[in-house]
Amino acid sequence: MAPEFDAAFIGMSIGETKTFTVVFPEDGDSPWEGEEGHFEVEVLGVKSEELPAMDDELAQEIGDYETFDELKADIYDRVQNRLWLQAESDHHEAVLAAMVEAATISYPPVTLDREIDLMIDEQVSYFSSFGIESAEEYFRITGKTEEEFREQLRPVAQSRVARRLVLDAIAEREQFEISDDEVEQFFVRVLSQDPEEMALALKHVATNEDYRTFIVRTIQRERAEDLMIEIAKGEEVPEPGQHPVMEAPPEPEETHAEESVEGSPADASEDAPGESDDAALPDESEEISQPETTVEDTPEA
Repeated sequence: MAPEFDAAFIGMSIGETKTFTVVFPEDGDSPWEGEEGHFEVEVLGVKSEELPAMDDELAQEIGDYETFDELKADIYDRVQNRLWLQAESDHHEAVLAAMVEAATISYPPVTLDREIDLMIDEQVSYFSSFGIESAEEYFRITGKTEEEFREQLRPVAQSRVARRLVLDAIAEREQFEISDDEVEQFFVRVLSQDPEEMALALKHVATNEDYRTFIVRTIQRERAEDLMIEIAKGEEVPEPGQHPVMEAPPEPEETHAEESVEGSPADASEDAPGESDDAALPDESEEISQPETTVEDTPEA
């Protein structure tokens, strides 16, 4: 909501009414961004916030803390972790932006048009919770023509297409092999909160080759992103074609203790299984500095 909406209530008393107009922010999430909204309001009550004392009793009410110092320490750790994650995300985006900037990319106009179509569908799907059921209705509410809205989406669509094509080129060069186990783990990660949907997706990917190809390509792009981050951090990475293939984790071994004749437990210890050989890493990480990568895309049949 626009800041002017909250400001309109300042100075009002219980029972007082007011009529005012505000403009929805251009950079907000509202489907009416940039439009005027007319409001008639009445103050039904006035409340003030009273903060509790910062003491051990407050900490014990909030959670499993004995003292207020424990609560402060936990808050500090969570804030520090959030800032670390934000720094990681910012670094991630900077690396990918530099990767795209260093590449030479070309694609036909239809590729960009398809991406804009997809983004419009995403917008309509998001705003469907507000009762907007079609792109035409969205254009009418926002006061934009379809062409104006497409032009608004064009810069973001160009960025999305460019990043996807560069990641596809890296994945092709690196020859990532995606196993069935990695496909299954992908669905476990993204659909773990919905077991029924996950089971349906796994069945679909096993019977529909086009859908499996789409999922494999998605995983390959993720691995290409991870590879670029590792290189940017100066970590050693495998040579193209030497990346390990994800396999399902081994089933836990069951140990059955047997009793000896005297009734004492038998020695059930076993030699630890030998560690599997990891793919050998090169002596030096592959140096990628501002490559002139040519990425082309052709329209699908």
